[in-house]
Amino acid sequence: MLALNVEWLGMGQLGGPGFDHARMNQLDLCGTSGVAPFYLAMERGLDVLLSLDHADPTRVAVAGLSGGGWQTIFISSLDRGLRWPTPWPAIPASGRGPIT
Repeated sequence: MLALNVEWLGMGQLGGPGFDHARMNQLDLCGTSGVAPFYLAMERGLDVLLSLDHADPTRVAVAGLSGGGWQTIFISSLDRGLRWPTPWPAIPASGRGPIT
């Protein structure tokens, strides 16, 4: 098994100045999709992982909890090569606002 943890922009090691994921509205105003950097980071992570000798592109699974669940939903909806997406996103029962 090979595993890769791609950090969400604004979290973990990308939590420093300039990586705030709340800035995506600024990209939208420039005419570029604000979610594009998130997708490109995840897709590039998959490219790196699948470039390894022991990687089997026909057996790729993606899983995540909370923000990782959102990443799983996002990447698996756009990359049809992912066979087993297993998300656990943080979705409030009301469908609005964060879980508290």
